[in-house]
Amino acid sequence: MIIDFHTHYHEGQGPIEDLITAMDAQGVDMAVVSAVVTPGGGNGQAANAFVYEAVNSYPSRLAGLACVVPYLSDAAEMLEHYVDAFGFRGLKIHPSMQQFYPSDQRIFPVIERAIKLDLPVLIHTGAVPIPGTRSRYDDPLEVDDLALIYPEAKLVIAHGDPFGPAPAIAGKHPNVYMDTTTTFARFARLIPGLAEDTLKFMGLVSGESGSAKVLFGSDANPIKTFRIEENLAPLRALDIPDEEKALILGGNAAQLLKLT
Repeated sequence: MIIDFHTHYHEGQGPIEDLITAMDAQGVDMAVVSAVVTPGGGNGQAANAFVYEAVNSYPSRLAGLACVVPYLSDAAEMLEHYVDAFGFRGLKIHPSMQQFYPSDQRIFPVIERAIKLDLPVLIHTGAVPIPGTRSRYDDPLEVDDLALIYPEAKLVIAHGDPFGPAPAIAGKHPNVYMDTTTTFARFARLIPGLAEDTLKFMGLVSGESGSAKVLFGSDANPIKTFRIEENLAPLRALDIPDEEKALILGGNAAQLLKLT
């Protein structure tokens, strides 16, 4: 089973059927979809409802992540509402676009609610070329701090960079993962052997392969469907055992999403 753990859907991006068609073309069984809710619009009732309608249209192909602005006073309650009302299976937060540090105490209530609900938390890392965003918010070292404060939290470092601290952070924390979206996949395509070496490095602490801590993601949406193939092809080409590749392509995601 192939699960794309990192896709997006916002109003104005076209019909969700375009994403489903692209998934079919690449043999992707399921995509995890979310919106990005920015400050100033509350905690994303409209954006999350829009994602829910898409997921509800294709319940066997799509799973939803709630997105809230995590430091707002009602963030934890809204997260639980989206889980109960929409069946969402996790939380997506974006530090630079939402303007917070992941180690900020203001977001602790929503992290604690995610722990209580046993939800994975997908956290954007890495600078984005968007005017007005503060790139230091997206430092994966902030996820390391959060994992030390809440070792029971299931955290996913989005856009794991093999040249940065993300592999070490995911490797050392039992409940921290990283996805391959854009950054990892691009370097794996450009530098032969880099991905395999990174997986070995990630397994140094546990004595096992780092493949158990990695999730395939594409950042695709109904407009930018090309991202699925662009991100999936380097993973399919990995020179690792089939059972390890299966974990990266979908097994780890299925476990986090409680699909198994």
